[in-house]
Amino acid sequence: KWLLRNGYRTLFFSELAEIYKKGLPLKGDEILITFDDGYENNYRYAWPILANNSAKGNIFIVYNTIGKTNIWHNPTTEPWINMADEKMLKEMLDSGFIEFGSHTMNHPKLENIDYEDAVWEIKESKKQLENLFGKQIYAFAYPYGIGAYNEKIRQAVLDAGYILDFSFKQGKTRWPWDREKNTIDRLFIKGNENIWDMKLHIKKGKARFF
Repeated sequence: KWLLRNGYRTLFFSELAEIYKKGLPLKGDEILITFDDGYENNYRYAWPILANNSAKGNIFIVYNTIGKTNIWHNPTTEPWINMADEKMLKEMLDSGFIEFGSHTMNHPKLENIDYEDAVWEIKESKKQLENLFGKQIYAFAYPYGIGAYNEKIRQAVLDAGYILDFSFKQGKTRWPWDREKNTIDRLFIKGNENIWDMKLHIKKGKARFF
């Protein structure tokens, strides 16, 4: 609500990709809201808030965990959490307030698996998500941020046909974006932060706790 009251305009991945492809400048009022993994709580909590405020959100989906749990977590140290199922994802997409990106097939640390397997995780997730939703997948996020600065892995992401790729690094990326050299960094809004922190994130690329 604060973002909208202060004149910010939420975008989908597809809209930012179109701006990039056309070589257009950003006006400075654009905000891309992103969520990683595709948890069921995105459906139960985040999506209704976005829809009720006519705001757009973007979710990076781990394809093989749709309708399951976050099975990449170690259950001895982290709880398993339910993921959104296919029906929930399609309902969000059809609402016009959510768009999806890829977060691989299984959420691996891409630098820690065989290169051929990493390429498969990157390419296959785009293919399967596009088949499931009937829409182009424009954006990719590296699980744990691992691989975002590995030349071979990042090249595999670009070769797979993604227009946008996002790191797990806190910060702001200059626009026009030099796609050949850099991923797009993000601003992480934590649960213990307030509106003042939000302003700091947007203005300086970090808040009190970074």
